[in-house]
Amino acid sequence: MTEDILSFGDILGLIFYLPLIFIISYIIQHRKIQYNSVYKYYTKGLIAKFIGSISFCLVYALHYKGGDTINYYLSSLAMNNMLFYNANYYWDLMTGGRYWYFTMDTGLPAKYMFDDVQTFFVVRLANIFVLMGFKSFITASILLSWISYVGIWRFYLMFTDIYPKLQKQLAYAILFFPSPLFWGSGISKDTFAYASALWTVYNFYMIFIKHKNIIGNIIILIINIFVIINIKPYIFIIILPLILIWVLYYPISKIKGQFLKYMIAPVVLVLGMLIGTLVLNLSSKSLGQYSSYTKIVTKAEVTREDHLREEAYGKNNYNIGEFDGSLRSILKVGPLAIITALYRPFIFEARNFFMLISVIENLILLFLTLMILFKAGLIKAFNRSISEPLLLFSILFSVIFSFGIGVSAANFGALVRFKIPLIPFFTSALVVMISKHKEEKEMLEQQLKLQEENNIVNSK
Repeated sequence: MTEDILSFGDILGLIFYLPLIFIISYIIQHRKIQYNSVYKYYTKGLIAKFIGSISFCLVYALHYKGGDTINYYLSSLAMNNMLFYNANYYWDLMTGGRYWYFTMDTGLPAKYMFDDVQTFFVVRLANIFVLMGFKSFITASILLSWISYVGIWRFYLMFTDIYPKLQKQLAYAILFFPSPLFWGSGISKDTFAYASALWTVYNFYMIFIKHKNIIGNIIILIINIFVIINIKPYIFIIILPLILIWVLYYPISKIKGQFLKYMIAPVVLVLGMLIGTLVLNLSSKSLGQYSSYTKIVTKAEVTREDHLREEAYGKNNYNIGEFDGSLRSILKVGPLAIITALYRPFIFEARNFFMLISVIENLILLFLTLMILFKAGLIKAFNRSISEPLLLFSILFSVIFSFGIGVSAANFGALVRFKIPLIPFFTSALVVMISKHKEEKEMLEQQLKLQEENNIVNSK
């Protein structure tokens, strides 16, 4: 089936779209860079995104010769054909519809995708890009990458707005990190959910902290939340309370007194969680299998059992112990689940080339983490994260998200894909903390040097 996925149409589509995209990108970069120097990375980041997208397409079409991304594409083709075969059926399928609408003339979408609401929602979105891409697999993927890049770039703009001296380091952490470039650039759930999650954070930042373009950001925020809830609701469940904590804590962080900060911080933490829980309860109908704690635990167990199927996911399994949702099991498997999501697979657990790339990334993350712990110390690292709202938010999101996917993935192949939303948060937090420690060390050295010079002058 996959021998017809790649065709001459892919080349034609790329010849038409790539020059157009790069002309538009050059114009954006040329106009913006006069006011914001971070735009020197705009086109570079986009090129990296396209390389990841094309690589993703080629790997699944030529190496795996199948997989979800191929089925998303073929199912989207069936939707495209339906538009011209029976437009009424097509528009019905965009919100619901029946499987028997499809015929041999339109082609049949993958049945397992049609039967899963969240999965077929991706087909509904992807079919728009397939249609715009002249029904070309690679061209559709490139167009999707282009749109999703907007959310990732906005996230980068947010971090560099707060930490302007770290443009280069944050570019590597957000724009050029390999796993998100590969797993978050094809036709898949991960691409939509990853970009929407980062874009959502930017929207909140612009609305509640910067107070700029409020109407436009509210509209985009609603769209992003709609996408996340319909594809990966658990991301929304984790990110919403933490964003509220960030937004509420931001004005408090401006208080100079450390004691007062420590007194107010727990109150803000609880308040953010309560408001977030209230909003989630009001949204329970939209969250489906994630509408209650019991359902979330059940879903995690089902997902874990599914990922243990070697015929579908291979033998790259891991076991962190039994998890039943109780406080005892959380305390028991929690630390290992977090470590697994952040730093595994280890080098001795890699069984193929793609796992080896993940191993290298994990070693970098582990090295940066240990550097912070050994040079700054746990207490200083904690104080730094408490004093800066975005750092606090990023670390909390990384840890909680790591626990969730560490418990449910049970397979390194799935884990590598599931973890990409946390990577820009975690890598950026590490980069900022290392930089802050370096600045503090340099300031201390300068103070000591000045003190020594003063002592020498006074002794004379």
